[in-house]
Amino acid sequence: MRRTNKIIKSETFQLDDAHKVYWMDNPIAYIFKGKDYLNPKLEVLVDEAIDLESKEKLKNNLEKKLNDLISSELLELVNLSKSNFKNNYVRALCYQLFENNGVMKRETVNKMIKNITKEDRLELRKAGVKIGRYHIFLPRMLKPAAVELRVKLWKLYHEEDKKYKIPKYGLNFLKDENTKNNKFLLICGFENFNKFYVRVDILERLFLKIIEKANGGAFKINSDMINLIGCNKENFFKMLELMEYKPKKIKGVSSDLFVYKPRFLKTESKKTNKKIIKDNPFKKLSELRFR
Repeated sequence: MRRTNKIIKSETFQLDDAHKVYWMDNPIAYIFKGKDYLNPKLEVLVDEAIDLESKEKLKNNLEKKLNDLISSELLELVNLSKSNFKNNYVRALCYQLFENNGVMKRETVNKMIKNITKEDRLELRKAGVKIGRYHIFLPRMLKPAAVELRVKLWKLYHEEDKKYKIPKYGLNFLKDENTKNNKFLLICGFENFNKFYVRVDILERLFLKIIEKANGGAFKINSDMINLIGCNKENFFKMLELMEYKPKKIKGVSSDLFVYKPRFLKTESKKTNKKIIKDNPFKKLSELRFR
């Protein structure tokens, strides 16, 4: 009972990777699946010597500490699960973002985003949601303590991801010759480009630098861009190619300028050209015969 009271009075709450709660290097409780990954259940680890009242007090205290930890470290994610926007598309976007632990590819929800007004975008921004060029994410949820906790809770709910590890914090760029779980790394905040992985917030900053330097759609690579990603020049150029940026050709010769050339645009342009040729009014005019 004295030990129980000490734990209750203590402000510390230590949750390890095996989802056990520790006090003085001893496991005193464990968490298990709840209704979702942000609402785990807790059970205390005690022997029969403790009375039921003390056991219940200890359990209530540890549950409160766990909820306080989640609410403080993962505030934006918690609020996202409780959001009640008027716009159906905004609510759907928030649901998708919550289901993906606070980060997802923009291309998967493009149709939703097109139906979100400027006013709703502003409200989303106030709620901590970033609608970027490549991803929708919660920037504050990419901080080390937030990543560690939300991924830990995610693994409890998704056991297939238990074997994967969070990349070391401070790295913006990863290169791995082995096949990794891209979905798990995206939850950790890293986008995949073949064997390269780049932090999603850094990717957005790179895009802004490109926009800033672009003139007529073309831009030059500078050291700031390479340093931002944190890789060598060779890997940076390889990554640009994977992002569908190509050297601009002037009179058939490649220059030091780059332009964005996605593959799907080429297909569309061919279809458009065919239509223009077929329905060209000047072609119809040329068929007329004047007497």
